[in-house]
Order: sequence, then C-alpha cells, then structure tokens
Amino acid sequence: MRRASGELDTTMVFNMPSQLSDEQCLVSVLQGLANRTGPRLYLGDIEDHWLQIYAERNGLKYEVLSSLLEVLHKFGEVADGLVLYDPDVSGSRYVAITLCGIEDLLPISYDLLKRYSDVFSQLGLQVRHDFRGRFATSVEAYEWALENLMPRCNRRLALSVDGVVDGVVAGPCGPWTAFDWTAMNRGFVFALACSATEQDSYGRIAGGSPEQAAMYERIMASLESPAQITGFGEPEGHWVSLFSKYGHYSFHWGTNWSFHSKAPATKQPRQKKHYTPACVKAHPDKHYVVLMPSEGDTMKGPLTFYFGSWFDPCRGTLPLNWGINPLMAKQFPAMLEYYYDTATENDCFFAGTSGAGYAYINDMSLHDVEVFAQQTAEAIKLADIDVIDVWEVGPDDLGVYAAITDPLGMVVKVRKPIGECPNGIPVAEHELWYWQAQFLGWQAPWRRIFDDPSRRKDLIDKLVHRIESIACEQGTPSIIPVYTDMHNIDYLPRLHREIAEALDPERFLVTRLDEAFAAMRVWMAGRQLLS
Repeated sequence: MRRASGELDTTMVFNMPSQLSDEQCLVSVLQGLANRTGPRLYLGDIEDHWLQIYAERNGLKYEVLSSLLEVLHKFGEVADGLVLYDPDVSGSRYVAITLCGIEDLLPISYDLLKRYSDVFSQLGLQVRHDFRGRFATSVEAYEWALENLMPRCNRRLALSVDGVVDGVVAGPCGPWTAFDWTAMNRGFVFALACSATEQDSYGRIAGGSPEQAAMYERIMASLESPAQITGFGEPEGHWVSLFSKYGHYSFHWGTNWSFHSKAPATKQPRQKKHYTPACVKAHPDKHYVVLMPSEGDTMKGPLTFYFGSWFDPCRGTLPLNWGINPLMAKQFPAMLEYYYDTATENDCFFAGTSGAGYAYINDMSLHDVEVFAQQTAEAIKLADIDVIDVWEVGPDDLGVYAAITDPLGMVVKVRKPIGECPNGIPVAEHELWYWQAQFLGWQAPWRRIFDDPSRRKDLIDKLVHRIESIACEQGTPSIIPVYTDMHNIDYLPRLHREIAEALDPERFLVTRLDEAFAAMRVWMAGRQLLS
C-alpha cells in the first residue's frame, strides 16, 4: 500500500503457528480484512525469503509484532464486531468465518472472548452473532449458511477446509488453516467430506458420509461457475471430478495469499524467451523430450521456490519447463514478475494443470468448457504463456478448449484417444505422468531414493528405457513429456540434467516446450505442402 507521497507503508510481520487453533482462525481472518487495502500483515518469520525479495525488488519495509495483543491493537480497527462460534461443531467455526468476510467481523471462541475482553472493549468490538448451541451438526450449519450467507458471498470463491468433520475424515491432509484469501474476497468457507463412501486417499481413508457429500454437492451447485475452490478435498480424483462437474476449478495450497496479492508489481510479467515456428528448424528424425517439473495446479512451486530447486546451481544449464497457474499474473503479479525476471533462457513456464486452474475437462459440460477455456485464454495472454497442460480430456472437449485458448501446443492426459490435432494445434500425450509414482508407487520415499546416487542411477536408467520404448512406438518426429513430481526435491535441475545426459543425443533432443511445439508446427506445415 502506498501513501499519497509515494512512501511505502510498513508491513507488519507476526509469526503465528500454522496449526488450526482459535488464535490462528482469528488472526488469519484479520489478516484478510487488513490486506484488502495493501500488504499490511504477513504471518510468518521476518527472515522468510519472500519478505527479503519484496524488500529488495518492490520496496516493502517491515516491522515485527510479537504478540496477538499487538496484532489486535494494530489492526482491530478494520473489524466491525465479533462472531462467536461453537467449538463442538466444525461447521459453526467455518460459517462464522464466512460471515466475517461478508460483514468485516472476527471469528472467536468464548475462551478468546474472555481472554481479550479488555482489548475488544477498547476497540469497540462487540459480539454481533452468537452461534453457540445453534447448530446440532455441520450439515445443519451449512444448510443455514446456504440460505442466509451464500447469496451475500462472492460466489466465485470457496474454501474446502478438509480435516475431520463431526467424526468423519473429510481428508487426512487437512485441516486447511489459511482463511485470509477467502475472508479478503468474501468467499464461502466449509469443511465436509466430498465422498459418500470411504475411499483410499494416497494410502489413507477419506469420506464415508452420504449426508456430508450431498451437502458438498449443494454448495458446489450454489456457486457461480467457474468458481475458484481453494483448500483441498479427498480422494483427490473424486474431488476434482466433483467440482469439475459444476464448472469449477481448484487453485490452492499455502499461506499469505492476501499479502502476496498486494505486493506491488513494477511491470507486466514477460518470459525471457519465446520459440515460434518462425525461429526454429524441424528435426523430423528426432524425438523431442520435454522435462516438466510441476505442481501447476497449486502454489506449491512458486511459494516454495519449487522446493528450493529454483536456487539449484544447475538451473539454466538445460531446458526445463516449470508448471505454474497463469492466474498468478492477475492474483500474484509481483511473485510472477520475480520468476520471469530471474529465469534463464532455458527456463520455460507452461500453464498447468488444465490451464487457469486444476480441473478435469471431460467432466465439465460443453458450456462450462467454453467458459473455462475463455478464462484460460485471457490468463495465458496476461501471463505470457504459450503451452497448456490439460488433464482428463476427450477429443470433443479438447476441440472446444483448443479453439478458444489457441495455444502453441498442448500436453494432454487423455481419457479417450485424441486422433487428429484439434484446430491444427500439436498435442503430446502424457505417458510418463508422475513417472516416479509409475515406477515406485505413490507412497515411496522418493527423496531418500533420489539422494542415494546408486538408486537414483537405477531409477534414471529405468526412465530412459521407458522413454526409448515410447519413442519406438511413436516414430519421428514426436514430443515425449517427462512429468516429474517435485515434492521435497531441491535439486530438480541437477536431477533432470542427469536424465538428459543419459539419453542418446543422436535420437533425442531435450528442449523447451515451446521449442518442441514450434518445431512440430513447422514439420506439420511442411508435410501439408508436400501432400
């Protein structure tokens, strides 16, 4: 936030524990309300790397607050009152948080009310709503919220908290604790199991409540598509299919979104380099291998500097393709600007997963595909992105999606054979999607295996053998995507360089995605002329 004189206000930094607690709920919502007018409050350590980056590049200045009491005194004026929730009913807490975003209130437990009664009195913050004893179950709480709060919400944003809800495991990954983004933007907050039956979720059980699952669908149906679903739901595949059916998408993970969204960008983000058909030569006897470390459906990559891999000294020594959500250009422009400015000409950013949000395209209606594709088309233009990674798609959906987004090329995870390139746009299909999981299983200790040079070499040898098998099946020229899970690996460039060095250079070219697709377009155009 800038003063009229051009001086930057000071951002306050408070190191709040991340686990779900009454205090965490209060401060996270307060952060969202405060950050509506600028990057005023950051929850974390003053040494956090993003704070140093924004200080050096964007001029932010910081001051540490040492207690919740100081936070309340500093920012309490942004609230108009309090909402008391019932700690015994999960839904009561989240309905309270939704109401707080709508009416500029703060969610509190009775214990917090007693503990901070003096400061609440000084700030003139009175209890406006008391939900204690009002709802017998979470489903009952959301029944009330659908009727009374959903019409007043931003119906393009909802937060699925995950965790345990009234004794049912909605998701082992939860609970979600970052409420600032939803509060700032007046979204709908809820925690429910999305599956009526118990299902496996990466080796753990999630779901098992028909009543909660039915309410989950009612909430999805009440939102306006395409709505952004933050938080998480499990099992993941069931969850994504569910919200996609209603025309929505997911973009989630991490804290301080309200802060990052207000960090002042200095210019429109632009990638360092682009390959186009006008500047490449096709190699009809080669297989183009495109290495894709990605968690493009989430903020796991950008917020963590790709788990530290962005600082790997090997980055820039070979072409790598990094997955991001192009919505960052609008929602987190200063962060995207940092990545584009610090990228090398070998670093290429692509839109994943499914474009401007994580969705299963084949589960959307054709109308919703059109709407979502239009959102993606606008986002990739703003984010200066040429290539899209599209998941769970069929030929009809892909034709509609491709006609609207018109990318240079697409990498796809298909449900049905695609056949001809839609609209003349070259397509490469995922066969090495999360290749570590294909070879080792989802629960394997990937980091320990990669840290062992001998085991890493064995795994790379298996990958290279599989790449060679795919190449024999496809013929030349072809594009072979190698999609790598990046969790907790801080040397992805070095790992991928070892993969590249193990490939036969007479048969394989390791390239950026845009270079591979541009070359494929040149080859396709030449073939059409010959025919």
